[in-house]
Parts: sequence; structure tokens; C-alpha cells
Amino acid sequence: MQHTKLVQLTMCMGIFLCMLDTTIMNIALPAIQTGLGVPLNQVSWALNIYTILFAVFTIPLSRLAEIKGKHKVYLLGLLAFLIGSILSGLAPNLPILIAGRAVQSIGAAILFPVSMTTGIASTAIDKRKHIIAALGITQGLAAALGPVIGGLITQLLNWRWVFFINIPILLLACIFCLTSFNFKNETVLSVKIDWSGTACLMLALFSLVLALLNLSTWGIYSPKVIGLLLVFISATSLFLWIESKAASPIIHLDLFKNRTFNGAAITTILSNFFMTGVSVLLPTFFTRIQGMTELTAALLLTPLAMMIFIFSPLSAIILDKVGPRWLILVGFTLMSAGYFSLFHFNASDLSQVVITCLLIGSGYGIIVGPIVVLSAADFTGELLTASQSVSGVLRQIGITLAIALFVTGLTANLTHESNLIKRDIKQAISSSNLSADKQKQTLINITNGISTQQTNKQIPRQHVSAQERQALITQQTALALKSFPLSEDNAQLNTQIKATVTEKVDKAIKETNQTINVLITKSKGLAKNGFSKAFSDIYSAAFPILILSSFSFLLFKKKDKANKIGK
Repeated sequence: MQHTKLVQLTMCMGIFLCMLDTTIMNIALPAIQTGLGVPLNQVSWALNIYTILFAVFTIPLSRLAEIKGKHKVYLLGLLAFLIGSILSGLAPNLPILIAGRAVQSIGAAILFPVSMTTGIASTAIDKRKHIIAALGITQGLAAALGPVIGGLITQLLNWRWVFFINIPILLLACIFCLTSFNFKNETVLSVKIDWSGTACLMLALFSLVLALLNLSTWGIYSPKVIGLLLVFISATSLFLWIESKAASPIIHLDLFKNRTFNGAAITTILSNFFMTGVSVLLPTFFTRIQGMTELTAALLLTPLAMMIFIFSPLSAIILDKVGPRWLILVGFTLMSAGYFSLFHFNASDLSQVVITCLLIGSGYGIIVGPIVVLSAADFTGELLTASQSVSGVLRQIGITLAIALFVTGLTANLTHESNLIKRDIKQAISSSNLSADKQKQTLINITNGISTQQTNKQIPRQHVSAQERQALITQQTALALKSFPLSEDNAQLNTQIKATVTEKVDKAIKETNQTINVLITKSKGLAKNGFSKAFSDIYSAAFPILILSSFSFLLFKKKDKANKIGK
């Protein structure tokens, strides 16, 4: 019993790290960008490479683990994740960081499916619901805690500790593996790897994930995106044909004859899509638009993670009593209520922020607990491994799809609102009493601030430099002196005129500063309201889709037929 608990704990640790590193970097990206001195769009590839390789290699590497030995391959996965974490944390430049994240993702592609299958297989079918629930809680909680932990670490330490935090957990997991795993006599499959099917599957997943991740950059109708989607469709079709003929397919298509698994697969994509839509955008909204620190943003997201931690095990425990239909429906209903709150969002109202996070976290927790149980059904052996590998990939697809569509939508909304703000502020500047040069410079400064979304940057008091002031005084004094005869003693007169001119110039500068500050204050108010609207409009558009998604409960059998979940 003690040995089994140790194995299960080790598997939970592996899953926790895999899912944590899918989201922990989100809130730390600005700090990483500053630390490495590179553009934000380039830094995002440190996120993208992890997502792409995780999705592409999960199924092939889980199959390899079955053939070569899960325990041996799992230990290699831990070592790869450890090396990748160290490399990422020590990275002196962006290429090294991306390389470190790539190594991490290879480790994650091993750890996730093998952790799930080893953990589930450690108990009998009729008793494995509790370990499945624990593994499910770990998944949901790690993904939700990512931004929270990332914010805390970035604020209190620095971005490098986002990766270094993995090291002690990985070392402990390695020790547990060496003391609890049987490396000599473990069961392996005596089959050959389906290389053609593997190649088609990897090409299909790579094309799909790459297209989704670049949707906001390339555009939905760009030739690159359309071409990648066509490659995805072609490769998927060829993959299905090959698998139907293969003697040892990389994925047994019998998996999809199980109604419960199919329902769980679709619900996995949907629930992770809508959860990621919140966990990715909310930190950005809090820090970039509302001007909060990473620590404050992390604390505000804590209720989200807490509800997942509470409701995931509860929903898994009552699954047999209530049935999957009611739990899925209630979960999506609560998430819908949270989304409704988001498009009527007032970030300055702390109670609304907390309630919104509680609703979304509770809804997702109620869904994710049963879904992990349902995806395992009553599978054993190769089908169990395949079910968890496919579920892991579908989870990544849901996350990637959310990043693509929500970020694309937010980018479009921000561009639209920025154009409206610039139009209004341009009109306000042109009708002001500023000089032509000051109007031009003020417009440039304000529009640059709007473009970088600096809605909470402190307003400067002075907008005329000491050099400009002195130049104005000298110029206007010279003009004033020209009206006096050259024969007159100019020394005293020069002093008097200069004093008068200085007083007038300082008065004009004061009025200029006041006018510009009023314009900046107005532009910041317009920007904050406009960017908040851009944010809430995303959820207004997503809300009806989430309502429709709630009907996914119909994919599952009614309670009287669901007592034997896998049947």
C-alpha cells in the first residue's frame, strides 16, 4: 500500500509540473522581455515551442514508453524536464531560453501520459476512481495556479525562478522513481512502432497548433494559416487510413467507439478552451490595463484555483450518484455565469472580481473532476494509454485554440479602440491653444502611450524642457529689444525686458503644461475605458458559444445507464 501511494504521489508530481509550465510563464513574459531585451512577440515563442512540441510528441512518446518500458522512459522524461528547466532559468539570451523550453516540452510529452496511465493502473478498475480524481485535480489546479505562482515569483524574486522552482520537485520525483519503480522486470509491448502513422500524426498536430498559435499574427484568412489547415486535414485523413490498416497502430481507433470517451474528449477541449480564455487574459488585463502589480494580479486569481481544488474531488466523488450529465451541465452553467459577469466587468469592484473567479473556478472544477474519470472509462492496457495520450493532446488543443482565438479577438478589439481613442484625442489636441509644434509632439507622445497600453503610467508635470524655456526667453527678449533705439543704454533695459519676458514665458509654459496634462488625463481615461471594453467584448462574444457548449452534457448517457461508466 505504501509503495502504491509513493508511485501515485510521484505521478501527481509529474503531471503538476507538466501542466504548471503551460501557464506559469504567461504573467512573467513582460519581465522576461525586459530581462533579455527582446520584443514581446519574439519572447512568446518560449511559450509556443512548449505548446507545439508537447502536443506533437505526447502520443508518439507514450507509445515508445509502452515498447521500451514506462519506468525507464519516465525517468528519462524527468531528466529532460530537469535539464530544460535549468537551461531556461540560466538562459542568457532568447535562443537558449527557447531551446530550454523545447527540452522541457519533450520531457512533459513523456511525463504527462505515462503519469496518467501509471497512476491509474496502480489500482484495480473498481477502486481507481479516487486516484483518477487526484490526477484530475492536479491537472486543473496546476494549470490554474500557473499565473498565480508566476506572478508571485516574478514580483518577489525574478523571472528565472519561474523555471528554477521546478528543480527541487524534479529531484524529489527522481528519488521516488529510483526507490519505487521496477526497472528490470516491467512489462513491455513486443510491437514495432508505426512510423508512417506517427509521421502523419505529428505533421497533423504540428500544422494545426502552429496555425492556431499564429492566428493573431498572420490573420485567419492568410495563405499561411489556410495552407497549414489544409496540411492538417490531409495529414489527419491519411493518418486515419493508415491506422485502420496498421497491425500495431499508434492509436487504436477502437477508442472512439466508446461513447463516454468521445463525450469526455469533446468536453475536455471545450472546458479547457473557456478556462484558458480567462487564465490567459485576466493577468494581462490586471497588469497592463488596470496597472496592478504581478503580485496583486496573482492574488486576485487565487479564488479561481481554490475552487478547482475544492470542486474537482467533490464532483469526481459524486459522479456515480449524480451521473455525468448533471455535473457537466452545472459546470458549464457556472462558467457561463462567470463569463456573463466578465462582459459586465468592473475591475475596481473587488467583490465582483472575486465572485467572477469563484464562478469560473467552481464550474471548471465540477467539469474537470469527472472528465478525467470518464476519459479513462474502463480501459486497460494499450487503450488506457491511448485514452490518456489523446486526452492530453486534446487538452493542449483546447488551450492552444483559446490562446489563438481569444488573443486574436482581443488584438482586433484593442486596435479598434485605439483608433477611436486616437481620433478623439487628435480632435481635442487640435482644438487646444497649444502651438503647432507642441500639438504635434503631444499627439505623438499620447498615441505612443496608447499603442503601448500605458494607461497607468504616471502623468509628468513638465512638458517644456529647461533648454526650450531658455530658448524661448532668449528669442522673445531679442525681439522685444529690436523696438528700442540702438543708441540707448541697453544694459538695464535688457535686464528689465528679460525679466518681463521670463515672467510671460513661465506663465505660458505653465498653461501649456496644464493643457497637455489635461489632454493626457483625458487620453488615459479614454484608453482605460476603451481597453476595458475591448476586454469585456471578448467575453460578450464568447458567452453564447459557452451556452451552446453546455449542451455537451447530452453526449453522455443518463444516470441509470452511466453507473458502469465505460460501458
